[in-house]
Amino acid sequence: MRSDQVGSHPPQQARSREVLRRVLSSAERVLVADGFEEFTMAAVAEDAGVSVGAIYRRFAGKEELLAAVKDRMLSALEESLEESVRASGTDLASTVRAFVDSITASLAANDRAFPELLRPAAELAGRGRQAVASMQRIFEEATEPFLPEVRRQDPRAAVSAVHQMVVGSCVHRASMPRDSAPGYERSWEWYANQLSEMAIVYLTTAESAVSA
Repeated sequence: MRSDQVGSHPPQQARSREVLRRVLSSAERVLVADGFEEFTMAAVAEDAGVSVGAIYRRFAGKEELLAAVKDRMLSALEESLEESVRASGTDLASTVRAFVDSITASLAANDRAFPELLRPAAELAGRGRQAVASMQRIFEEATEPFLPEVRRQDPRAAVSAVHQMVVGSCVHRASMPRDSAPGYERSWEWYANQLSEMAIVYLTTAESAVSA
């Protein structure tokens, strides 16, 4: 289902479709700029240049609008991630780096929103869980041709562990204030490089060497 249909009344005319597009774009901007706690229908209406009533004619309330925006943003994340890993993945290391770079870039641009979008306990968690599962599928399919490069006893389990580590670490970092602790002030590019290096070393190091 397209994001412009989630929880909405399908528009019948081109003008109505354009208003809906503007509302969803504005809702995404407000969410990214202000976060979930400050997200209001009035702020979206002001940004979109429409009345609050125009939004309520398309969405029953704030939660319905948020569900549509969540689907829109997570769909864009999934599409960007898939394009990145398939375009850049010529070996295991490049695939891992493309995966990490794509996720960190998305979170860096939307750090007020994505931690909540992907949080398992959030009120709108269903779509977030679906996105995490989709990200895992994308990463596992992209790394499948390079499993012979993985030196762990169970290569597929190791790839799955890397996915969990990267997504969990990125969501955690995005949710932390920059001045919360030493190291959090560093750039997302620096952080992405560290995550990539850790993941690649883990995947390409034999377990016997680690336990010795």
